[in-house]
Amino acid sequence: MENFEGILLELFARVQALEQTVARLQESGQMHGARKDEQGDRGEDRDGGAESARKSGKQVTTEDVCSYILQKKKEAVQNRERTMVLRAGDIERDLGTYNRIPIIVNAMKQMKGANDETLLSTRSGYSASFTVCYHLDKEERRIMRGRINHFVIRKGISPYTESMLPSLKVIAGEEYLLVYDDESRCVGVVYCHSERRAAAANGQAEICFFDCYYAEYGRWHRMFRDGLPRGERISYEELLSKITTDGRMEYSGYIRM
Repeated sequence: MENFEGILLELFARVQALEQTVARLQESGQMHGARKDEQGDRGEDRDGGAESARKSGKQVTTEDVCSYILQKKKEAVQNRERTMVLRAGDIERDLGTYNRIPIIVNAMKQMKGANDETLLSTRSGYSASFTVCYHLDKEERRIMRGRINHFVIRKGISPYTESMLPSLKVIAGEEYLLVYDDESRCVGVVYCHSERRAAAANGQAEICFFDCYYAEYGRWHRMFRDGLPRGERISYEELLSKITTDGRMEYSGYIRM
């Protein structure tokens, strides 16, 4: 009897030990699962947060980037700096946008003057590392936006080859209706506005400035009779007729900021 009771006590002790072991294993497994769930939640928050940030990033345009560069130039001039170095990735970060490097790089190229330098570029030319050094001492005096500008329009031979629109391709060495500024530089070409759909602007004259003068004048200028962005527009046929008769036309117009 004593042996039987001893055996029962020993079995009971073993069962208790086994239950304690199983409990420890279950606890360990639950904690491991909890850690996995916690890590998963954190990962989801992190990934979700990044995705949310990407979705909330501003979809900037070329004009936005050019305005940013102009503002940086003004600040640099106020600080008496003679050059300014900008990197595409830094601009993207400052503007709070994502996946817009091609637009930013194109804007940086358009804002380059004759003396500006590309310091760093990849084979494709479109990367966050694309870097330009802008020279400010002379070019800043030539930013003509926000004021009346005086131009001479006449037929001439284009010094540049550019594709401004599918319907507006300019080839160097060919004759066009060109625009010359007060320093006799060929800064753009006169374009006849034309759309497939019916539009009030169809048939009206517009100036399209060449890329190398974008920093000074922007891209487009609608031509008005009084030079201000109001009133009656100048038709392309009327302008062409006057230049055919007189050989040239003097025009003053307000260039928007």
